[in-house]
Amino acid sequence: MPHLIGERVMLREYRDSDLPEIRGWVNNAEATQHLTGLFDPPHTEQMTRDFLDSVLIRKNPEMFHFIIADCKNQMYLGQIDLRVKDRVAGRADFGIVIPDPKRRGKGYGSEAIRLLLEFSFNRINLHRVELEVYADNSNAIAVYRNLGFAEEGRHRDYYFRDGSYHDALVMAVLRNEYQQRNVAEGASF
Repeated sequence: MPHLIGERVMLREYRDSDLPEIRGWVNNAEATQHLTGLFDPPHTEQMTRDFLDSVLIRKNPEMFHFIIADCKNQMYLGQIDLRVKDRVAGRADFGIVIPDPKRRGKGYGSEAIRLLLEFSFNRINLHRVELEVYADNSNAIAVYRNLGFAEEGRHRDYYFRDGSYHDALVMAVLRNEYQQRNVAEGASF
């Protein structure tokens, strides 16, 4: 798995030593409140170990799992995963988590997503990267819009939390949109 290096963060492979970091948040309701039902607690240590083992042996070649780490010391900051859904159409989706609230809002997630988009469009030749985000997650939606994702639809009553149903948005960015945006901002490929 390649290391993708940015200014402050890098995307690196998962390691056995990441287990305590993952265990530290996977049962924390605040950290998982905007994640899919896969993260509904309780998660046993064995479940986390099984997940990490599956990533380490890379069972699925259409899944790209990365740890978001500090460039200086490779310290764990979060996780970002890309799942190729249709290789012919060049379509994938991704998920991201920065579990520590003290590390959110500092640009780590935005930089990690930029690195993942660069990888998606320029290294593995995808055409489209999409995501689903809970409609009440205004901070994430603002980040995605700022990175060029466009809202394409809404899943009504898509998830159940805190005793009621809530909507989710579908957002996506296409390769040509990403490249035009980066050329306008002076980035090089």
